[in-house]
Formats: sequence, C-alpha cells, structure tokens
Amino acid sequence: MPQVQIVNSEAAETPNRAEENFKNFFSKLGKDYTNTQDRSEINKILSEAKKNEADENNLLDTTYALEKSNISPSRRLEVQKSINEASKNVAANKKALSEKVKTEQETAEKQQGLIGAKRRVDEQRKLLKEGNVGPKFSFAGTSRKPGSTLSKQGLKDRAQFEQNGKSLIQYATTIPIRNRLEFEVLSQKLFDTDQTVEELSGVLDSMEGIINDSLSATGYKEQGKAQEAPKFSEGQTATGPNGQKIIFKGGTWQQA
Repeated sequence: MPQVQIVNSEAAETPNRAEENFKNFFSKLGKDYTNTQDRSEINKILSEAKKNEADENNLLDTTYALEKSNISPSRRLEVQKSINEASKNVAANKKALSEKVKTEQETAEKQQGLIGAKRRVDEQRKLLKEGNVGPKFSFAGTSRKPGSTLSKQGLKDRAQFEQNGKSLIQYATTIPIRNRLEFEVLSQKLFDTDQTVEELSGVLDSMEGIINDSLSATGYKEQGKAQEAPKFSEGQTATGPNGQKIIFKGGTWQQA
C-alpha cells in the first residue's frame, strides 16, 4: 500500500491489534491441519491475514492522524481519497481471504470424515480376521469358524460388523455425488453377516477404493509417504508478475 505522509500531524495512538486478532481468528483453523503440506498452506493464510490486519490498522492510524492535522482542505481531500482507495483494496483482500479460509475449513472437515470412514473399514477387516463373521456353512468361499454361531464373542462380532455397516452410511455425505449411491449400496451389503468372507472382503475393498479416490480429490496425502521434492530452494527470491519481490517459503511462493 502506498505510504501516505501527513504534514504537521500528531502521532496516532491507536494500538496495533493485528497480532492478537489474527491469532484468535485462525486458532481453530490452525488446529485442523497436521501434515507438512497443510501446515505450509495454513502458514501462508496466517501470513496473509496478519498483513491484511496490519494494513487495516495502518489506515486507521492514518485517518486518525489526518483528523488531528492542520493541513489545508484541498490537501486533506487528496489524502482522504488515497485512504479511501487503500481501504477498498484492504476490504477486497479481506473478502478473498475469508473465502479462502471457508474453503480450507470445508476441505478439512471432508477429509476428517473420509479418514473416519477409512478407519471404520479397517475395523471391519479386523472383525473378518477373527473368523466369527460369515455363513454357518458354505460350499464356495470361507464360512465362520466352527463353534462361533452361538458363542458370546461370535454373536458380539457379528452384531458389531452389522452396526459398523450402518455407521458407514453416514459417511456417504463426504463422498462425491457420482460415487455416493454406490457407497451407500455397498454399506448396506455389510448388514448381511451370512455372506462369505471373500464376498465381504470384496465389498470392503470397493469401499476403500472409493474413500481413497475421494481423499485424493481433496489433495490429501498420508503422513509418512514420500513427498515430491520442491523445485525451488527455501528462501529463494524472484520477481513476481506485477514486479513485486516474492520469496519461496514453506513450499510456496509468497510476497516478500
């Protein structure tokens, strides 16, 4: 923002609230992100918020100083015009930042739901391995282990398996529309604990595939997996498209 200089003005005493305000506003959002890529993105958002808040406070300081100055009316109008233009830019940046934060929050919530669905699928796989789920007898495919039909653990595992299937339906809202109906139908198939182990395993495989595709669509990457090496060095500087100086920090280019 162009610096506005005011002659014969007293120093403004408006306190700088930028640091505290931007920290409070984004504290919840910062907790939603844990992996390296997400942390880099949220740091970028926090940096933008801090700068925008500082610009807004600078404008308040300038307006306050203008009101207390002794400059001529014509000069006062000229300065006020500059302040008004700068205020429009700050408001536009604030609106864009708010939209960006909203998008990031929605993405985080969707990822959390999909990760929850993936964990529930893993629980189903563990129950299958216990051998208490499946038909009593089967000529094709694997049945439940002998003696589990009336055993307490067998009854418990089959009830849990069916309940998990019902619970998985609630995660369908986090699945893209094109796969949502398929996901719901697959979830319903888990209600039948008399299917063979192979049939149930196939259903779980299909559901996990849909979940993984949905996670990938959000840009999610599991921690521990190899990340693509950045093409630029940390701290590297360059000239941006508008002639401003930019710096590569945290995996992204940002204004220096």
